[in-house]
Amino acid sequence: MKKVLILLTFFFCMKSFCQKVDKEFITGVWKVVKIEKVSNSPYFKDLIKSFGSSIFTFSENGKVEIITKNKTKLFSMLIKEANDSNWKLERQNEVKIGSQFNNFSIMIIKVNISYDEIFFDLGEEAQFPLVLKVEKIK
Repeated sequence: MKKVLILLTFFFCMKSFCQKVDKEFITGVWKVVKIEKVSNSPYFKDLIKSFGSSIFTFSENGKVEIITKNKTKLFSMLIKEANDSNWKLERQNEVKIGSQFNNFSIMIIKVNISYDEIFFDLGEEAQFPLVLKVEKIK
């Protein structure tokens, strides 16, 4: 019985860690279901509220669209630039948003998978973390 439990644990862990983050995986519509980690800075309060109800669409043609139910002024400014841009997958877990002109630097999303849960890490700096738990809806 102990061997069976060890074997099941091994296969469960392999499934969690072997899921490949590639263009096919990223392409689609992603809904934010929970904010996992967030900055305590009051300056980001409205931005966090907006990202908490966001939907990210990564099209096959490379276009990106980010929408929210709680549109704030700061979020609108950030997303206006992002929504006029493209996305590309760099390395195996980094989605870069922008264009060749700006070296895809408008937004960087690190995609993390843990136990069949997917997270978009938008915090480029340690002092301003923003990690969103997402699920693919299309």
